[in-house]
Amino acid sequence: MMSFMAMLGLNRATITTTANTKIGLDTTSAAHYFNGLIDEVRIWDKALQPEDILNPDISVEKSSPESAHVDDIITYTYTVTNTGDVPLSAVTVSDDLAVDAV
Repeated sequence: MMSFMAMLGLNRATITTTANTKIGLDTTSAAHYFNGLIDEVRIWDKALQPEDILNPDISVEKSSPESAHVDDIITYTYTVTNTGDVPLSAVTVSDDLAVDAV
């Protein structure tokens, strides 16, 4: 089956329309189409393979000593791990509960 873009002879295109677009339209009956909410739409000119789909994710763990005494200085350790499948950059960790952090 040839994709719509291939039929137009395009590798990449921006299509602008003022007409209403119905995603999931049943061409046999105009009354049957998806009637939910769509958060994000990406249109591809090929079937995506699992390795084509990016899954960024990050894990943050905060640890501290099991006990402390009054007036002790407590050192917290933050372990940040990239648990996704893409490189991350410019990651910043902040703790809104930390007071006068050094």
